[in-house]
Amino acid sequence: MTETPGDGRSGDARRLFVALRPPRPARESIAVLDLPPAAGFRRLPEEQLHVTLAFLGRCGVDPVTAALAGARLPSCTATLGPSVQRLGPKVVMVPVQGLEPLAEAVRHALEPFTEKPFERPFLGHLTLGRIRGRADEDHVRDLTAVLGQRVSASWRPTRLELVASVTDPGGALHEVLHRFPL
Repeated sequence: MTETPGDGRSGDARRLFVALRPPRPARESIAVLDLPPAAGFRRLPEEQLHVTLAFLGRCGVDPVTAALAGARLPSCTATLGPSVQRLGPKVVMVPVQGLEPLAEAVRHALEPFTEKPFERPFLGHLTLGRIRGRADEDHVRDLTAVLGQRVSASWRPTRLELVASVTDPGGALHEVLHRFPL
């Protein structure tokens, strides 16, 4: 990637994403899930539970902040559930519906600042944890009791967060850089 002054990717570039955090009642509906220890499964800590509206990759904080501050973002209702599912071979998650218009508006506002265009459509979900290492039959068998557990919560999002992510051998470290009221 070539850095061009003013393109949002030079200077203060960090690995960024835009997140929506569920309120306490929604987090409590997740906290009561029976997620027994499973081989290689690492549950995310409560403070990292979020729905990613847009993963930007490495880009500049200031232009992204300005773009989000000036964006027209629609109100919506997020609905968590209906049950715990897998997303690909390694992610255990709960689907979140109703955020599509908000995610589309965020992505539209931030597309000029991303490393590459948003290639995949938005798939609202809240990651509960990940399987580390190979997702073999033992891992999947250990998670069978977790999958299908019912989850239900709805809320009207009141703010977005711009988050910097640093990968670490123990898992990702997240730093909230800015909050934006909806």
